[in-house]
Amino acid sequence: SMLGIPSNPMEINIADEIVFKGATIYGITGRRMYETWYQVGGLLRSGKLHLDTIITHKFPLERFAEAMEIMRSGNSGKILLVP
Repeated sequence: SMLGIPSNPMEINIADEIVFKGATIYGITGRRMYETWYQVGGLLRSGKLHLDTIITHKFPLERFAEAMEIMRSGNSGKILLVP
């Protein structure tokens, strides 16, 4: 499975990787995308989702440029900017 957007173009063999495996591809468009925010909010409130494994860096908003450099380096997970 893949989650997110790859940083580089990907080449896949549609027959071998999708058709013959019976794979299903889901994309997010339109209103369905906004429903995920409510689902994630519920998971966070319930304590079932732990962001400490996803958020690798936290910066005050004033250090935005430094946070962007780390993001561009590819050496981070999610970066949280705090006001």
